[in-house]
Amino acid sequence: MSESEYPTVEVAAVLVLDQPKKRMLWMWNARWRLFALPVCKVRPWQGLRVPHSPAAARVAAERAAAEALGTLVVVNEVTFGAQPVVDWSRRDGRRKRYAMTVYRADPHPDHAKHARLPDRHVWLTADEVLKGELTPLSGPCRELVRQMVEAGWLPG
Repeated sequence: MSESEYPTVEVAAVLVLDQPKKRMLWMWNARWRLFALPVCKVRPWQGLRVPHSPAAARVAAERAAAEALGTLVVVNEVTFGAQPVVDWSRRDGRRKRYAMTVYRADPHPDHAKHARLPDRHVWLTADEVLKGELTPLSGPCRELVRQMVEAGWLPG
């Protein structure tokens, strides 16, 4: 089966960066049993399953960011053309193509003091992610970081 024949899952990935803007928030995902960037599957937009719907992807990013930060958020799309990543789904064990739209998120300025990170989280630089020494990290998220470093979007 070629890569293009695997089912495509659209995902919004969120970059939450610390103050010096060098480390990314990775959250423990209990269902997947690993650390991943805040991500959320893109759901149908207003009941319609429209491929590559920017509005639906943005709503998914807002959900992922709000879950990660525990408060209201400001989300900005990062105009980065990530290549789809083929990986095994930890949910059903099948190979899938993950098409990721990347967003940058911060707590809303009026609600930043209410931000509350999840109990199980880590802050990692792109270098730490790409060295491959830290596990368990999401393969698709690691690949996304690699693509962003190569394109000059992240230091590393």
